[in-house]
Amino acid sequence: EWQSPELPGVPCPPQEMEGRYIYRVGRTMFETSTLPRHLSDHVNQFDEVWVPSEFNRQSFIAGGVDGKKLYTLPQGINTTVFNPALHTPLPLPQLKGTELATGRAESAGRGPHGGEKFVFLSIFKWEGRKGWEILLRAFVEEFKAHENVELHIATHAFIEKVPNWVERIRQSLTSRCGVAEGTAWTSLPRIYVTSAFISDEQYPQLYKAADALVIPTRGEGWGRPQMEAMSMGLPVISTNWSGLTAFLHPDVAYPIPIEGLVEAKYDGPSFFNWFAGTHWAQPSLSELKRLMRRVVTHRQEARAKGAAARRYVVQEFGPEGVARKLQALIRQAEKRADAVAAERLRAKAVAKSGEKGPGQQGEKQHHANKGEIATALERLRHAAEKQRAEHLQAGDHLLGAGEGEKLHALGHGKSHGAGHREHQAGGHSSQVRRRHAKRRERKP
Repeated sequence: EWQSPELPGVPCPPQEMEGRYIYRVGRTMFETSTLPRHLSDHVNQFDEVWVPSEFNRQSFIAGGVDGKKLYTLPQGINTTVFNPALHTPLPLPQLKGTELATGRAESAGRGPHGGEKFVFLSIFKWEGRKGWEILLRAFVEEFKAHENVELHIATHAFIEKVPNWVERIRQSLTSRCGVAEGTAWTSLPRIYVTSAFISDEQYPQLYKAADALVIPTRGEGWGRPQMEAMSMGLPVISTNWSGLTAFLHPDVAYPIPIEGLVEAKYDGPSFFNWFAGTHWAQPSLSELKRLMRRVVTHRQEARAKGAAARRYVVQEFGPEGVARKLQALIRQAEKRADAVAAERLRAKAVAKSGEKGPGQQGEKQHHANKGEIATALERLRHAAEKQRAEHLQAGDHLLGAGEGEKLHALGHGKSHGAGHREHQAGGHSSQVRRRHAKRRERKP
């Protein structure tokens, strides 16, 4: 069993930033009902923390994070890149690394989007939180081998090693999904699997090749594949719980009802130990089957819902919409940072003056302290602007020109701690997160 460390491994800000900031802003999220204690202690070290949804604001408070420090800022999506009008479908199942795990070789039929065949796509890393056994069970129970419906799984291993993905799918079907030992694999509907690298440039084409995205996850901090698929105009079937509830609504998607919350327990070597003792959702198997059948039999409705999803995401989560929210939050944070800096300088000035009492000497000292505070604040602002300029020259800014650059004035710089996506609150470094981004675990 893999043992995770008990404490976040990278301080935030990093030690070399010590003394160069006056206010720390964290950006992070978590996927279950609450935070482990060691993570909430880590998050509480920040002056404020930005989470993507009300779900995480409440789950962080439940985990012991000071609610006064928490502010919501949704994730954004590049709706220009993820635009169905600009892409052609990837040739499935000829995508590099794709293997047929069950069913017979692809039968005749046009598609996607206009013919007999229907393609479900699912994108996730292989861990219990993603609900892979619920997905497999729903698919093989609801659809038959003679139906021209297929499931394409784009995945990769998490923690453990998986040498043979076809065998993993088949073993999972018999051990976790109710398929009897000895069942002929050709008697089941078609399931394709690939763990090959898929570039960021290919992902829009991958979505374009599908008729629907389905991910019966047990919990998400946000849900990047779901939002990308919606931006590409796909109907999305995913769980009605966690960060997904910020954008996965019945008028633009197919939310899967949950049967309740269950304790997150070890279920194999891919289990992430920081989830232990928390709770996550149990998506309804029967409702998942019903929704998968519905998008197959009501294709026009599904396409209309996908189109509505595209419009909704462009309006609410495109760069301009999120930038406006970010701009407002930065301006508010600047005011809070100024207040913190002034209070710290005031405390220093009082300590330096020996807290002299009233009288002429005290009055003179009071005015001298005010002048010292103003001068010190101006120096801090000048230093922050100089640092910001250095970062921009080095190409180290995170948000581009304009208001986004002001994060550096808050001492944010490159955050290596609280804050796409897998286990951000655990302190994964930005370098690690970039490596995982291309594997679709966009932990913010």
